[in-house]
Amino acid sequence: CFSRTLAGNEAPDMLTLPAKLRRKKQPYLSVRSQLARRNLRRQAVLFYSELRDFMAARSIVDAGPGFMRYLAVSRDGELDMEFGYLTPRIYAGGGPVRSGVLPSGTFMRAEWIGPYEKLPEVNAMLPGWAQHNGVELDVVTTDGGMVYGCRLEIFHVSPKHTDDPERFRTEIAVLTRSGTEGSAAERMVQPGEDNAASFSHLPIGNWRNE
Repeated sequence: CFSRTLAGNEAPDMLTLPAKLRRKKQPYLSVRSQLARRNLRRQAVLFYSELRDFMAARSIVDAGPGFMRYLAVSRDGELDMEFGYLTPRIYAGGGPVRSGVLPSGTFMRAEWIGPYEKLPEVNAMLPGWAQHNGVELDVVTTDGGMVYGCRLEIFHVSPKHTDDPERFRTEIAVLTRSGTEGSAAERMVQPGEDNAASFSHLPIGNWRNE
Protein backbone atom coordinates (compact mmCIF):
# COMPACT_ATOMS: atom_id res chain seq x y z
CA CYS A 1 0.00 0.00 0.00
CA PHE A 2 1.33 3.46 -0.79
CA SER A 3 0.30 7.05 -0.19
CA ARG A 4 -0.33 9.46 -2.99
CA THR A 5 -1.88 12.89 -3.29
CA LEU A 6 -4.43 13.13 -6.09
CA ALA A 7 -5.19 16.44 -7.78
CA GLY A 8 -6.86 18.93 -5.47
CA ASN A 9 -6.36 16.80 -2.35
CA GLU A 10 -3.86 18.08 0.20
CA ALA A 11 -4.05 15.03 2.47
CA PRO A 12 -2.38 11.84 1.21
CA ASP A 13 -4.85 9.04 0.58
CA MET A 14 -4.01 5.37 0.24
CA LEU A 15 -4.12 3.28 -2.92
CA THR A 16 -2.86 -0.28 -2.99
CA LEU A 17 -0.86 -1.49 -5.96
CA PRO A 18 -3.16 -3.28 -8.42
CA ALA A 19 -2.93 -7.07 -8.33
CA LYS A 20 -4.60 -10.04 -10.03
CA LEU A 21 -6.88 -12.16 -7.86
CA ARG A 22 -8.98 -15.20 -8.69
CA ARG A 23 -12.60 -15.01 -7.48
CA LYS A 24 -15.38 -17.53 -7.09
CA LYS A 25 -18.93 -16.88 -8.22
CA GLN A 26 -20.66 -14.44 -5.84
CA PRO A 27 -24.44 -14.14 -5.28
CA TYR A 28 -25.98 -10.72 -4.85
CA LEU A 29 -29.19 -8.67 -4.81
CA SER A 30 -29.38 -5.50 -6.88
CA VAL A 31 -31.39 -2.77 -8.57
CA ARG A 32 -30.43 -1.97 -12.16
CA SER A 33 -30.70 1.47 -13.73
CA GLN A 34 -29.64 3.67 -16.62
CA LEU A 35 -28.68 7.14 -15.43
CA ALA A 36 -26.48 10.14 -16.08
CA ARG A 37 -23.24 10.27 -14.12
CA ARG A 38 -24.29 13.55 -12.49
CA ASN A 39 -27.21 11.72 -10.85
CA LEU A 40 -25.13 8.79 -9.57
CA ARG A 41 -24.83 9.79 -5.92
CA ARG A 42 -28.48 10.85 -5.54
CA GLN A 43 -29.80 7.69 -7.17
CA ALA A 44 -27.42 5.46 -5.19
CA VAL A 45 -28.91 6.73 -1.92
CA LEU A 46 -32.41 5.86 -3.14
CA PHE A 47 -31.52 2.44 -4.53
CA TYR A 48 -29.56 1.27 -1.48
CA SER A 49 -32.43 2.38 0.76
CA GLU A 50 -34.81 0.38 -1.42
CA LEU A 51 -32.57 -2.68 -1.19
CA ARG A 52 -32.26 -2.43 2.60
CA ASP A 53 -36.04 -2.19 2.93
CA PHE A 54 -36.41 -5.25 0.66
CA MET A 55 -33.95 -7.28 2.73
CA ALA A 56 -35.40 -6.17 6.06
CA ALA A 57 -38.90 -7.19 4.95
CA ARG A 58 -37.57 -10.69 4.20
CA SER A 59 -35.36 -10.97 7.30
CA ILE A 60 -32.16 -11.07 5.22
CA VAL A 61 -29.58 -10.08 7.81
CA ASP A 62 -26.38 -11.63 6.46
CA ALA A 63 -25.76 -9.39 3.45
CA GLY A 64 -22.19 -8.30 2.82
CA PRO A 65 -20.87 -4.94 1.58
CA GLY A 66 -22.66 -2.77 -0.92
CA PHE A 67 -21.29 -2.43 -4.44
CA MET A 68 -21.83 -0.79 -7.80
CA ARG A 69 -21.43 -2.76 -11.01
CA TYR A 70 -20.75 -0.83 -14.19
CA LEU A 71 -22.30 -2.81 -17.04
CA ALA A 72 -21.78 -0.23 -19.78
CA VAL A 73 -20.78 3.40 -20.23
CA SER A 74 -22.07 5.20 -23.32
CA ARG A 75 -20.04 7.74 -25.26
CA ASP A 76 -22.20 10.55 -23.90
CA GLY A 77 -21.56 9.41 -20.32
CA GLU A 78 -24.81 7.58 -19.59
CA LEU A 79 -24.28 4.67 -17.21
CA ASP A 80 -25.93 1.23 -17.23
CA MET A 81 -25.38 0.01 -13.68
CA GLU A 82 -26.39 -2.29 -10.87
CA PHE A 83 -26.52 -1.12 -7.26
CA GLY A 84 -26.38 -4.09 -4.92
CA TYR A 85 -25.33 -6.00 -1.84
CA LEU A 86 -23.21 -9.15 -1.87
CA THR A 87 -24.92 -12.11 -0.20
CA PRO A 88 -23.53 -15.45 1.09
CA ARG A 89 -26.17 -17.40 -0.83
CA ILE A 90 -28.78 -16.87 -3.54
CA TYR A 91 -31.94 -15.09 -2.41
CA ALA A 92 -35.03 -14.60 -4.57
CA GLY A 93 -35.59 -11.13 -5.94
CA GLY A 94 -38.89 -9.37 -6.39
CA GLY A 95 -40.18 -6.23 -8.12
CA PRO A 96 -37.24 -4.00 -9.05
CA VAL A 97 -34.85 -6.05 -6.89
CA ARG A 98 -33.00 -8.72 -8.83
CA SER A 99 -31.11 -11.79 -7.73
CA GLY A 100 -27.87 -12.45 -9.56
CA VAL A 101 -24.43 -14.07 -9.45
CA LEU A 102 -21.18 -12.27 -10.24
CA PRO A 103 -18.95 -14.34 -12.53
CA SER A 104 -15.91 -16.25 -11.40
CA GLY A 105 -12.59 -15.41 -12.99
CA THR A 106 -9.38 -13.47 -12.58
CA PHE A 107 -9.89 -9.86 -11.53
CA MET A 108 -7.51 -6.96 -11.45
CA ARG A 109 -8.18 -5.23 -8.15
CA ALA A 110 -6.94 -2.39 -5.98
CA GLU A 111 -8.16 -0.74 -2.79
CA TRP A 112 -8.64 2.98 -2.30
CA ILE A 113 -8.84 4.58 1.14
CA GLY A 114 -10.23 8.06 0.81
CA PRO A 115 -13.24 10.08 -0.35
CA TYR A 116 -15.51 8.91 -3.13
CA GLU A 117 -14.87 12.11 -5.12
CA LYS A 118 -11.46 10.71 -6.11
CA LEU A 119 -12.74 7.33 -7.34
CA PRO A 120 -13.01 8.46 -11.00
CA GLU A 121 -9.30 9.34 -10.93
CA VAL A 122 -8.45 5.99 -9.33
CA ASN A 123 -10.50 4.12 -11.95
CA ALA A 124 -8.82 6.07 -14.74
CA MET A 125 -5.38 4.87 -13.56
CA LEU A 126 -6.20 1.15 -13.74
CA PRO A 127 -6.45 0.60 -17.54
CA GLY A 128 -3.02 2.18 -17.99
CA TRP A 129 -1.55 -0.07 -15.31
CA ALA A 130 -3.17 -3.11 -16.93
CA GLN A 131 -1.81 -2.25 -20.37
CA HIS A 132 1.68 -1.60 -19.00
CA ASN A 133 1.66 -5.00 -17.29
CA GLY A 134 0.14 -6.97 -20.17
CA VAL A 135 -3.21 -7.57 -18.46
CA GLU A 136 -6.18 -7.67 -20.86
CA LEU A 137 -9.37 -6.40 -19.25
CA ASP A 138 -12.72 -7.92 -20.21
CA VAL A 139 -14.12 -4.82 -21.90
CA VAL A 140 -15.45 -4.25 -25.41
CA THR A 141 -15.53 -0.88 -27.18
CA THR A 142 -18.55 -0.42 -29.47
CA ASP A 143 -19.99 2.44 -31.48
CA GLY A 144 -22.17 3.20 -28.47
CA GLY A 145 -19.51 3.07 -25.77
CA MET A 146 -17.80 0.53 -23.51
CA VAL A 147 -19.29 -2.75 -22.24
CA TYR A 148 -17.70 -4.50 -19.24
CA GLY A 149 -17.65 -8.18 -18.40
CA CYS A 150 -17.63 -7.23 -14.72
CA ARG A 151 -16.43 -3.90 -13.33
CA LEU A 152 -17.09 -3.27 -9.63
CA GLU A 153 -16.68 -0.81 -6.82
CA ILE A 154 -17.18 -2.60 -3.47
CA PHE A 155 -17.69 -0.43 -0.40
CA HIS A 156 -16.00 -2.21 2.51
CA VAL A 157 -15.97 0.90 4.72
CA SER A 158 -18.69 3.38 3.80
CA PRO A 159 -20.88 6.10 5.38
CA LYS A 160 -22.67 3.20 7.06
CA HIS A 161 -19.50 2.64 9.13
CA THR A 162 -17.93 6.11 9.51
CA ASP A 163 -18.66 9.79 8.96
CA ASP A 164 -15.05 10.46 7.95
CA PRO A 165 -14.61 10.27 4.14
CA GLU A 166 -10.86 9.85 4.59
CA ARG A 167 -11.57 6.42 6.12
CA PHE A 168 -13.81 5.13 3.33
CA ARG A 169 -12.33 1.90 1.89
CA THR A 170 -13.37 0.95 -1.62
CA GLU A 171 -12.25 -2.06 -3.63
CA ILE A 172 -12.08 -1.57 -7.40
CA ALA A 173 -12.21 -4.87 -9.29
CA VAL A 174 -12.31 -5.43 -13.06
CA LEU A 175 -12.65 -8.84 -14.68
CA THR A 176 -9.82 -9.80 -17.03
CA ARG A 177 -9.96 -12.08 -20.06
CA SER A 178 -7.86 -14.70 -18.26
CA GLY A 179 -10.02 -17.72 -17.46
CA THR A 180 -13.39 -15.96 -17.61
CA GLU A 181 -16.71 -17.73 -18.18
CA GLY A 182 -17.36 -15.76 -21.36
CA SER A 183 -16.19 -12.37 -22.50
CA ALA A 184 -18.09 -9.11 -22.46
CA ALA A 185 -18.49 -9.50 -26.24
CA GLU A 186 -20.40 -12.74 -25.74
CA ARG A 187 -22.68 -11.14 -23.11
CA MET A 188 -22.84 -7.76 -24.84
CA VAL A 189 -25.80 -5.39 -24.54
CA GLN A 190 -25.38 -2.10 -26.37
CA PRO A 191 -24.98 0.91 -24.08
CA GLY A 192 -28.09 3.06 -24.02
CA GLU A 193 -30.51 0.33 -25.08
CA ASP A 194 -33.88 1.59 -23.92
CA ASN A 195 -35.67 -1.68 -23.24
CA ALA A 196 -38.14 -1.36 -20.38
CA ALA A 197 -38.14 -5.11 -19.88
CA SER A 198 -34.40 -5.03 -19.23
CA PHE A 199 -34.25 -2.36 -16.53
CA SER A 200 -35.88 -2.03 -13.15
CA HIS A 201 -35.39 1.75 -13.20
CA LEU A 202 -35.12 3.89 -16.32
CA PRO A 203 -33.74 7.42 -16.13
CA ILE A 204 -35.44 9.66 -13.61
CA GLY A 205 -21.84 -3.32 -4.25
CA ASN A 206 -17.12 -10.45 1.55
CA TRP A 207 -15.77 -12.02 -1.53
CA ARG A 208 -14.26 -15.48 -1.31
CA ASN A 209 -10.99 -16.59 -2.86
CA GLU A 210 -10.85 -19.84 -4.76
